Amino acid sequence: MIRSLNLIDRAWLLADRHDMPIHVAGLAIFAPPDDGGDDFVPNLISDFRATRTFARPFNQRLRQSRFPTLTPAREVLADEEIDLDYHLRYSALPRPGGEQELNTLVSLLHTQPHDPTRPLWEFHVIEGLDDGRFAMLLKIHHALMDGVSGMRRLIRMVTSDPADHGRVPVWAVGATDPARATRRPAPRASLARRVTSRARLTSEFAKAAAGLTRDAVRPPDSPAAAVFGAPKSMLNERITRQRRVATQTFELARIKRTAEATDGTVNDVFLAICAAALRRYLSELDALPEWNLTAGTPVSMRDAGDGTAGNAFGLILVNLHTRVTDPAERLKAIGRSSRMAKDGLAELPTMVANNSGVLLFGPFIIEQLTRLAGHTRPPCNLIISNVPGPDGPLYFNGASLERLYPISPIFDGLALNITVMSASGRLNLGIVGCRDSVPRMQRLADHHGQALTELEESLSLAA
Repeated sequence: MIRSLNLIDRAWLLADRHDMPIHVAGLAIFAPPDDGGDDFVPNLISDFRATRTFARPFNQRLRQSRFPTLTPAREVLADEEIDLDYHLRYSALPRPGGEQELNTLVSLLHTQPHDPTRPLWEFHVIEGLDDGRFAMLLKIHHALMDGVSGMRRLIRMVTSDPADHGRVPVWAVGATDPARATRRPAPRASLARRVTSRARLTSEFAKAAAGLTRDAVRPPDSPAAAVFGAPKSMLNERITRQRRVATQTFELARIKRTAEATDGTVNDVFLAICAAALRRYLSELDALPEWNLTAGTPVSMRDAGDGTAGNAFGLILVNLHTRVTDPAERLKAIGRSSRMAKDGLAELPTMVANNSGVLLFGPFIIEQLTRLAGHTRPPCNLIISNVPGPDGPLYFNGASLERLYPISPIFDGLALNITVMSASGRLNLGIVGCRDSVPRMQRLADHHGQALTELEESLSLAA
């Protein structure tokens, strides 16, 4: 069976190359149950190897043709056609390993591209962390899942019941609930309706593109952000193949308390923390631009219960106000810019909003294909994403979930990506950068922790 790809999925495949693989990942760290014993992880691996039923999109690969990325489509494989021994990887850190050692290994894994002749995913189990903890890493091509879809699939792998020992690995977790799966697909629209729909979409895209062109002439000190209005910075050089991954975590209660004190949102506070960390990091390197940095921020277009594969997100641009010195004033300005951008997205027709990532980044994707990216002005300075998740404790076959870090791709001209995931009462940051373009990544991660403390102090919220 052949399945076509939507516009965003195709864009990720076109931009993908050996030295710039475009995949997303989720890194989950677990503590074993008290009665787990030394063989807990080996037993998990045995159970995983025995689970050879594959849900979408884990049973799909690119249709094999002479030019698979130019005419992309997915073909569905039978369970017995999938080599689980290839996709399931088992590793161990030198004991006792810490998160720095884990991040080093994850950096190496995130550097490696997928084999295009196989389903585009890998699942790594990594033991050897201190106190018997272990990690699971799902790595999957962006054309198969966006960050929200991937994280929701990982969340569906776990449970709030520590006594439930019947959980299955992520590749066997269905994308939809049984009731939804039994629904008949909507009838295919007639040719006339499809032509009319595409003509309407083209017209609306043209109007939106004209609006973006008008916005691009905003002055650099405008409170809002404009596409390709970001200043050139060290974050916007061409990237090399090697990746670095760093992590940081916060108590979600601290973030929420700061948001409530300022009548803002958790996302506003998160963006303000990133802005402060970037300001300090770039200042240390004498590389802070004269004008404010701009963040490209994906916005999920999925319903709350939508766990399907593929990509479904819009994109907004937020002025990070990195030239503002006062943390509280910077937070207020970022919140104002974010609201303006979200209001603009809400005004777009649904079809255009759902493809706003392609609308905003279409020229940038063309620059990737022509290798001009990194030599021209970027659409924004970096990508910053917020993936919401559940608050309560979660378990996998008795092992408690401690951290869940999202790990995203980077591009020529966008050498840094910061993504946050809330889970188990914590806000977990996954920071991905080019090893050569973005040095001292761990220092940047540490600056995020200092930024929250400074913001709390400026608001008189410090304990």
